[in-house]
Amino acid sequence: DFTTQALACLVEAYAIAEFDRSPFLEAVVSESLRRLQNFQPPSLCTLLRGLVLTLSRGTSQWNRDALHAVAQHIGPRLNQMQQHNLFHLSQTCQSISHQQLKDEPSLAA
Repeated sequence: DFTTQALACLVEAYAIAEFDRSPFLEAVVSESLRRLQNFQPPSLCTLLRGLVLTLSRGTSQWNRDALHAVAQHIGPRLNQMQQHNLFHLSQTCQSISHQQLKDEPSLAA
């Protein structure tokens, strides 16, 4: 079994390497969502960044659903995050284009 930190790093690494359509990545994201309540704030930020990177290339519905689930999980945990975690989140959110927000209204909320 991978740690939650390893899962988040795998998602981000696969996204950076543009292996968005990999069945392995989909399995890693699925396992991440299953264990989402165990993620620490830094790993949540990394997971979100990886999902945003894959979404920017127009990947499938599973990615949008995963991004929504992670974003919903981060909101209530913002008070647990240190300043560098919030900065990481801010950078990730800034990378989401206005078009993506228009296409996915629930991400803008």
